[in-house]
Amino acid sequence: DAKALPLECNLIIEHDEIVGRITSIAHRTTLGVPLALGFVHPDAARPGTRIQVQTESRHFAAGTVLSTPFYDPENARQQ
Repeated sequence: DAKALPLECNLIIEHDEIVGRITSIAHRTTLGVPLALGFVHPDAARPGTRIQVQTESRHFAAGTVLSTPFYDPENARQQ
C-alpha cells in the first residue's frame, strides 16, 4: 500500500542516498498527518529539507524536516 505509514527504523532518503532512520512515528489525528522523529545526517537536518521515507512495501512517503518544537535554545519557556 503506497499510503502505508512508515515504521520505526525505516530509512530516510535524500537524493537517493540513505541519510538516516525513523526512531519513532505515530499518526496525529489533531494534525491529520503522521509525526515522526528520526536521526539524520547533519547535512539533511536543516529545517525545510524535503526527504523520503522508505516504507515496508518499498514505496516512499514524502516528509519535511522541521525544527524540534520542544527545544528552547534561549530558555524562554522557563521564564
